[in-house]
Parts: sequence; C-alpha cells; structure tokens
Amino acid sequence: MRRGDDYLKKLIVVVTFAVNQNQKNIAIVDGYCFYPDERHSNSIPWHCTRSKTCKARFTTSKDKTTVRKSNFTHTHPPPRFLINNGVYYRLS
Repeated sequence: MRRGDDYLKKLIVVVTFAVNQNQKNIAIVDGYCFYPDERHSNSIPWHCTRSKTCKARFTTSKDKTTVRKSNFTHTHPPPRFLINNGVYYRLS
C-alpha cells in the first residue's frame, strides 16, 4: 500500500537555522519563523514569532537534529525576509 504525499510531508521537515540581527537563534520552516525557549534540559521548544496570535510550534532535540513534536498550522501568512551570511532580515 502506497502512502500519499501528505504522509511523507509529515515525516520530512526541513528546518533552516539562522540568527536574527540581534544574534538570537531562529528557525525557519516553510517560510515561517520560530524562536527557541532554550530553558528546557532535554529538548528545545520553538514557538512562532507571532506566538501571541499564532499557536504554531515544534520541539527539537537539544542538538537540533530531530523534530519530536510539531504543529505547523499558522493563523497568518509567512513574513517576507531574506537570509544573508546566516543572518535573518525581516522585510517590510
């Protein structure tokens, strides 16, 4: 039995890690940006940068190699940005 492309999308998550202009870590998934809460000891929860109105989030292992839990449903369009030399710049 062949599983559909939607199933495979759930298995493969491409996360791009960068820093913002203040040298703080961010993650980018499907054009949406997330910030980490690195106070946890075993994992890193990442929250949408619009977390007051958007509940999208995911959790990675501490070494950022494995996505453990995810909710990538956003309530807004993705921001416009560019990355230059590993630095994230938000465009207006």
